[in-house]
Amino acid sequence: MTAQATLSTSSTPAPRAASPRTEALVASVLIGLAVGLFILRWHQQPPGIAVEQGESIELAKNIAAGNGPRLTAASTISAGPPNLVWLGVQTLLAWGGLSLEVWLPRIAALLTALGLVLVALRGAWVWHRPPRIEEPLPALGLALVTATAEAAALGSGAASFALFLALAAIVLGRGLGKGDGGRIGTLIGAMTLFRPSALWFLLAAAPAWAIAARLEGRKPLPEVARFLTFGLLVVALVFGSRFIFFGALPLEGFFPSDVGVERTLEFLGRQSRWFWAALTALLFAAVWRRFHLRGGGTLLAWVLAAVVLSCWTEFPRSLFLACAPLLAMLIAEGLAAARERAMSEPDDRVLSRLSWMGLLLTVMLLVLATKGSYELGLIMPAMGPRQEAPEVMDELKRRGLQQPLVAWTDPVEAAQLFPGARVVILKGPNRAIEDLLVSEGPPDLVDGRVVIETMPQLSATVTSGPGGARWLVEQSADDDPRCPDGRLALLSDTPDHLIASLEKDVADGLSQKALARWRCALSALTVDHLPTFEARRTLSAALTEKSKTLESQGSIEQAIRVGALASSLAGEPALARARIERLRAKWLEAP
Repeated sequence: MTAQATLSTSSTPAPRAASPRTEALVASVLIGLAVGLFILRWHQQPPGIAVEQGESIELAKNIAAGNGPRLTAASTISAGPPNLVWLGVQTLLAWGGLSLEVWLPRIAALLTALGLVLVALRGAWVWHRPPRIEEPLPALGLALVTATAEAAALGSGAASFALFLALAAIVLGRGLGKGDGGRIGTLIGAMTLFRPSALWFLLAAAPAWAIAARLEGRKPLPEVARFLTFGLLVVALVFGSRFIFFGALPLEGFFPSDVGVERTLEFLGRQSRWFWAALTALLFAAVWRRFHLRGGGTLLAWVLAAVVLSCWTEFPRSLFLACAPLLAMLIAEGLAAARERAMSEPDDRVLSRLSWMGLLLTVMLLVLATKGSYELGLIMPAMGPRQEAPEVMDELKRRGLQQPLVAWTDPVEAAQLFPGARVVILKGPNRAIEDLLVSEGPPDLVDGRVVIETMPQLSATVTSGPGGARWLVEQSADDDPRCPDGRLALLSDTPDHLIASLEKDVADGLSQKALARWRCALSALTVDHLPTFEARRTLSAALTEKSKTLESQGSIEQAIRVGALASSLAGEPALARARIERLRAKWLEAP
């Protein structure tokens, strides 16, 4: 294909119904109307915060307080939420003393409104021409969708991902004609800041890029290689940074799973008319070959990827709402293609009439989709009031625990109930967490909703008690299973002597005794009676080296116990705790 042919194929004939200035003015009015209708719909939604934002908000509050990404100040570093950008927004709000319940919905509404503008202007920016009347229509329909307004009103982070996804689609469409794979690969790779599983969006865009390059007469392999190289470099940078700061990646929804299939099918059924409208528009866009030339293939690939990824995650609605602008862009592409085809062949009556019929059919399907989505009820659950458990709190106070070790099922509930505790999330039987709780505890409190009968070591240390929870079996004031020399002896100990006792225990090969002694100190002593952080950090560094030596010698269990003590002394650094948990998993999996 020659450059002349490529240029003629890429350029779009201008409709002759009205002057470009008039069309641009009408399109601007429609865009303003879409934004206004969305704000009205957003304002009509009941206030609240989405349930899926709860853990992220607790982490943001602790980051703002200087504790790092933890559920509580004494807990280990969390793996973090999928959306780091939204976590950053939440942290800034908390650091500034602003109400997250008030400002998160406002910011989500602003980002959603900007996304509507991008949907309406995509055709103009991709094709380097003034906006046209038909292109804001899908954005107008999207503004009336209840699910869109509901997600913004509940402060969902899907708004930030949706805006970035729409921006990436526009930049990709503009860059396809130039073959600028490096810059666009970098941008799309950065989507993993919003969700680690967005790596699949990068990979899904590669075949679409290859098809577009071939259709425009360029060699696809060098462009795709450059696109993937730059994109994967950014992904590696994001993943590496997450591992350094959080000690792990949130892999929920990253690999094939059927956890969200039922919810995804339910959501697809409720929004099926949007898909029918998009498929109809897609047909006209593909027939006129504009579909692949300016990123339409990537739009389709990303929509399909979003449907698949939604089936893999526990919260599919948030991910799927993020690609709603892509559906609207596909519909706008089809509307523009059908109209241009109808007006570019005035002498061919059959083709012209078919194109006009296609345009009207797509508009009708868009209207039906908007009507159906407008009438749908609310589906995204909101967080309830702050949890209260007076019986549990009274019992904790009676036992005089300074830093209790708590095993709980709900991270948000645990963070609200036990702000001074070390919280370990336990949703069900888990050998690794059982070993952690028993060796680094035993725990003072276990959620009564957890089935622990299949964890005999843990169940032997607790009994049912106030608040329906399971409590550490209470002995006398001095006889505490966490305290090797008794609780009263520790209360009269000095910080320096405590450090010396820990060093002696480890030197004598009694690492479990040292771990229990330190757990006893955290439970019984106030902060001003504990060793200074400098002294603890110095001992932690020595114990970390000791743990690595034991690991190299094959003494995995001893390496875990010494490493766990070192991690706790240093305030649970992310990488130190991640190393211990990897060792624990390796040890428990060994035959």
